[in-house]
Amino acid sequence: MPLSKYTMSLFQFSTLFFWLWHGVDAEFLQKYPSPSLWNPVILFRFLGDVFKRVFIALIRKFSEFFRNKPAMAVASIFLLHILGLIYTTDFNYALKDLRTKLPLFILPLFIATGPRISIRTFYWILTFFIAAVVGGSIFRLILFMNLPAADSRALSAHTSHIRYSLNAVYAVFILIFFIKSKETVKTSLKIVFVITAIWLVAFMAYMNYTTGIVIFAFISILLLVFYTLKIKNLGQKVTALIAIGIFIMLPLIYILSIGYNFLNTPKVEFSKLEKYTASGNSYYHDTTNFKTRKGKWVGLYICDKELRQAWAKRSSLSPDSLDKKKQLTRSTLITYLASKDLRKDAHGIGQLSNNDIRNIENGINTFDYKKLPGLQSQVEDFIEAYRRYRLIDGMPISMTQIQIQWFNVLNIGVLR
Repeated sequence: MPLSKYTMSLFQFSTLFFWLWHGVDAEFLQKYPSPSLWNPVILFRFLGDVFKRVFIALIRKFSEFFRNKPAMAVASIFLLHILGLIYTTDFNYALKDLRTKLPLFILPLFIATGPRISIRTFYWILTFFIAAVVGGSIFRLILFMNLPAADSRALSAHTSHIRYSLNAVYAVFILIFFIKSKETVKTSLKIVFVITAIWLVAFMAYMNYTTGIVIFAFISILLLVFYTLKIKNLGQKVTALIAIGIFIMLPLIYILSIGYNFLNTPKVEFSKLEKYTASGNSYYHDTTNFKTRKGKWVGLYICDKELRQAWAKRSSLSPDSLDKKKQLTRSTLITYLASKDLRKDAHGIGQLSNNDIRNIENGINTFDYKKLPGLQSQVEDFIEAYRRYRLIDGMPISMTQIQIQWFNVLNIGVLR
């Protein structure tokens, strides 16, 4: 499931086949020896018996399903999508969305009414799932370390980073379940499970999988509150709730401080900027097409004449053509130079290594794209993306708007 959407689909279809046959009274098969099925009349009667008994089994399964409250609760999420058809204006996309969300209904149905498995088998299934998630993390890390990619989330690794991060979060909480187990899991294995859980959380943070990190943090806080409310001692309960509140507020204050510093970029005093390059050519400063990035003005000190001449000596790719990410090469080049605090002239191009040139040709616009992202980088990327979205619509952006939108995103858990 966490490694390939094709194997996930294959698993679901094979599960459907076995689920349909589960609960069918198969004694009638004795009436139909294999040689007799070559007779069209007998074959027709045989197929009629099969459909009849499968239908009877289906009635029993759905009757059992409607009495299973946890399964109905999960399946009801799919019903909300169906109710959403009342408000949709694009039925083609809505039907496609319903098709992709269908597992929200059929998987609870299969699990609730399918064959029961032993606890031992169930644990082995969960263990293999965790192993697949860990294997996927190693595969993705190898890809990221060896392939040119400005954003780890853009890597082609069979499944989307969002789908993988959700599986990773699920695997982490399965590991926590194993760790809390008192009898079924040995102490030595629990140590391995703790290391594995730490690895998956650290991997999501390193790869900038913000969806997984936010959902993991949100569920963890809910569990902490749940177990805190079960504390009988009032003093301990209040102390624990205050500690949780502080634990939540401190990161939020840090996030807002990052946003404030990022948005309050120092103003440019153009009269104090140098006007000529070392070769005597004129600079110009473009603060219209190039905004700030990570608190820096990207479009300062541009000399197109030297930029084009020097670039032509280092690369066969024209500045006016598209790089491998379908971006204008000139824009990628200027942004990359700005990330290294270099001016956009012959001297700046001369400071680039051959690896830098390849990065720019591949569409990478920052030299430290493989650097450990960290929370600050993720917050800045979110603000920058949101600001560009607002500027496209011709709408100004303020720190207050960022604060409101940031809290909204955290609350609904859809931050990419």
